[in-house]
Amino acid sequence: RPFTAVEEKPLRGFIFFGDNRMCAKRRVFGIDSKWCPRAAFCAYVQVKAGAGFVRDWCLHWEGQHTELAVRKVEGWEPATEIDGVIVPFDNVYETYIQENHWFHDHVAEYWEMIEIPREHLVNKSQWVIPLDVPVHVFCPKVRTSANVDRPILQSQVDCIVKGALEISKDVAKKLLCQTKGWSVWWENDRDQHRQPAIAEPLAPFIDSLLWTCPVLSQLGLWPRDPGEYGAMA
Repeated sequence: RPFTAVEEKPLRGFIFFGDNRMCAKRRVFGIDSKWCPRAAFCAYVQVKAGAGFVRDWCLHWEGQHTELAVRKVEGWEPATEIDGVIVPFDNVYETYIQENHWFHDHVAEYWEMIEIPREHLVNKSQWVIPLDVPVHVFCPKVRTSANVDRPILQSQVDCIVKGALEISKDVAKKLLCQTKGWSVWWENDRDQHRQPAIAEPLAPFIDSLLWTCPVLSQLGLWPRDPGEYGAMA
């Protein structure tokens, strides 16, 4: 099925998301809906390692936690395959940027928009993606890592895994193994809701995926309750 079959306006491009915006609810009700009103539509794709990206817990942006992001590799760092989704946008994005200077300055301070070469993009969906429409990804300008003040939050992990599960269980497993930057600073905030969230009905299933992830098992990592941080800091 071609994307144009559901589009009311001509496409200007696609944005690749390999973070919590893989989750449809996060895309539709997040800030992205202000400049990407058709965020509900997406196609499952894979970015090849040859594109030179990794998915990493590397962003201190908003809130007191560390977020997942897709970034360019540094130095001799090996790139990895990244499964995610692409979302269409049109000139609404340019209009929003022109009218909202705060948003423009805020995004420009933290992010750079990088085009993904089409030869490194594999379409895994039922949609026909036009070859003449560019695909971009927002990459953080500064690489950081989780720490005691800005931990990885389990509510964020839940959201990201749920987004992958909207595609398949295998994609969710791959996402966990493809991700870098896992840390001992990983807070289980499901009850405290340090990041605004709701009770997660898929929590037992998500936990089973985390328990069986070979990368996390090898590193011996698991989310910790907030009370444990005092002893670790």
